[in-house]
Amino acid sequence: MPSLSDRFLNLHHTRLDDYVSKEKKSIRVHARVLFLAFEEFISEDYSFLECLDALSEIAKTAAIQTYDVFPHPGSLNNCRGQWFELIFYKFFWEEIKKHRGKGIDFLRMPSATKNMKITDLFLPEQNEEVRKLHPATSNPDYLVLTNLDDLLTDLKNKAWYENFQDVDFFGRVDLKKITAFLSIKTTSRPDRKYQLLHEANMVKTICSASYNHNIKFVVVELESKKANQEAFQSSSIMSMVENKHLRTGLCKTIDSSITIDMISDVSKVYSVLFC
Repeated sequence: MPSLSDRFLNLHHTRLDDYVSKEKKSIRVHARVLFLAFEEFISEDYSFLECLDALSEIAKTAAIQTYDVFPHPGSLNNCRGQWFELIFYKFFWEEIKKHRGKGIDFLRMPSATKNMKITDLFLPEQNEEVRKLHPATSNPDYLVLTNLDDLLTDLKNKAWYENFQDVDFFGRVDLKKITAFLSIKTTSRPDRKYQLLHEANMVKTICSASYNHNIKFVVVELESKKANQEAFQSSSIMSMVENKHLRTGLCKTIDSSITIDMISDVSKVYSVLFC
């Protein structure tokens, strides 16, 4: 049986130059353009790694065929991160639709920019309170909301990719409707776990200190690393403070760390968040 990449290349071999371009001396892979062309070949029967490897092979073939040069390994690793995020979002969106929404919204957070910082995320009066904390943090990857009367995304009419791209929810999120923030990672640099701990502590502080609202922080990974699991046991700073002054119990900074293999494993993440 032909591999995933071979099946794609047998149908698209004459149009591979759409997926790469040359910038100065390096080859850029158009990650999203390639993914959307490849999307029809992906199903829950495959593992994430099978799909990521297939996309990587297609990108390499496109670069060699068009420019006779491989893409830079760092660039290709960046693309794999984007592809993992796209596959996860696409199939997690399908999982939400299976449950007919139930007042649930799953929003992709963009990278923090001048107008897309977490201090701009909430309702105007809530943003005003959050800014008093002067939180310094990158944006987590995803935001999970529940018990909504009106969804901020379009569950019925928009395709999953339109919702993936949409950032119009900034300035419209009710902080008190947040259930969790979620981050997903293909691989982790040794220091990445500390970024996640910082993000988790910051968003928990924002929600708790501003409105006494407790949330979860969940990490989804393609590979489980012992060092990460040990670090994720760290108590949250908020619970340390409460433990000292109110004698409450300590809570982990990272509430759950889920390792996924098959694309169908997105259902495990749904269960952790909503069941």
